[in-house]
Amino acid sequence: MSGDVRENEFGFYANTSDEEKFYFILEKNNQSMSYMSRNEGSSSGNLTDDEAITAVKGFLKSADLMADAMEPRVVYNSGMTMTRSGEITQTSKQIVLVFSRKINGLPVWGSRAMITVGSRGNIANIFMVWPDYQSYKTVSLISPEQAFGEFQTKKLVFLNGEPQSGPEKIVVTDLSPGYSTAGGKYFRPVYLFGGYGQRGNDTRQFNPVEIPATPEAFE
Repeated sequence: MSGDVRENEFGFYANTSDEEKFYFILEKNNQSMSYMSRNEGSSSGNLTDDEAITAVKGFLKSADLMADAMEPRVVYNSGMTMTRSGEITQTSKQIVLVFSRKINGLPVWGSRAMITVGSRGNIANIFMVWPDYQSYKTVSLISPEQAFGEFQTKKLVFLNGEPQSGPEKIVVTDLSPGYSTAGGKYFRPVYLFGGYGQRGNDTRQFNPVEIPATPEAFE
């Protein structure tokens, strides 16, 4: 960024002289960053996935960003057109790297980053919620069995609606300890429950449920 940076109570913004080149915002409340280059176009060119990963990792290292990121997942944004005869052709493809985060070997739910690679390996788009942190205090944890008891009191939200008129049983397929950023300014230790509801042969996944892993309050 060059020149004067615009700032208000919500965040920092690219100044007017830079807006023709890129879109750039740093939000204060959730420590998120949004960036888009206006010169990179809509295609990653002939880059391979490995080349895109190498380029992005080099950028992150040079910018001292996301040192605790896990290996990225590769997805694609594709542009399509349809001819009058109904034939669909791909006109562009962007490589997007999706990063998640671990601290002390445990996942951090709520921290995420999506980085789109341009045709020359440059960064075309970034959206990231990746707050800085420092150690606050050590807390005691409840057991997974106690967390499961709390989970049983929660109302579940099912993907694509509840199975028929409601599930006959709930099956938990995953229980993971980790940190959640949903509580505001702290990374809170939680247990995350995943699974599905079943009625007859109809099964529907439920949205993952976070259960606080400590009874201690955070000021």
